[in-house]
Amino acid sequence: MKNIINQNIQKYYVNSYEDGVLQIEIANYETDTGIILVPGNPHYGGNMDNFVIKNLFIFFNSKKISCGRFSFIPNSDEQYLAQLSIAVDTLLNKTNCKKIIIIGYSMGCSYSLNLFLRIKEIETFILISPTLLRDKYTNFLIPYPSQGLMITSKYDENILGNLETYGYLLSHQYQINTDIKYINCTGYTYNEPGAFDELSQVVWDYISKFI
Repeated sequence: MKNIINQNIQKYYVNSYEDGVLQIEIANYETDTGIILVPGNPHYGGNMDNFVIKNLFIFFNSKKISCGRFSFIPNSDEQYLAQLSIAVDTLLNKTNCKKIIIIGYSMGCSYSLNLFLRIKEIETFILISPTLLRDKYTNFLIPYPSQGLMITSKYDENILGNLETYGYLLSHQYQINTDIKYINCTGYTYNEPGAFDELSQVVWDYISKFI
């Protein structure tokens, strides 16, 4: 997919800590619901230019849906969550969005679920190839029950064994009902021929219920 460069896209740089700068890119299409994309482990190349994050950003641009992506290298989970909160606030403040759909990839799924439980404007979530979901979340602000979607490769054995456990945890402890969808590819990068097209269609089918 080619990059989309147009007047709807703006970049913001936030100096929140002495040792880092939060970079945020937002596409504004005046939609009531926006999407925030959360990359994987920032210490291992998880940033706004990750294949999945970048191409979902381009995909939502093609659909003219307000969306945001970001990059930041934290010193702690708390610092990263603080920056993710700023990215969500920036999307809300710089667009007409009243509600947010948060989409996490890999390790970014844990951060996404954490913020979903804390920020009332985040309406639902999608977790793509979740590698780690913590077993305890606090500071609940949203009404229950809720719903979300988990997506993984049907051949990724490292993740397949965890999804039913995650689904049980979310349903029984937090009253969050999650559906699971499987993509026909061998790994979690989704860069095989046809894999991203299938992934983006599954994502679109789900979020269309909220937009």
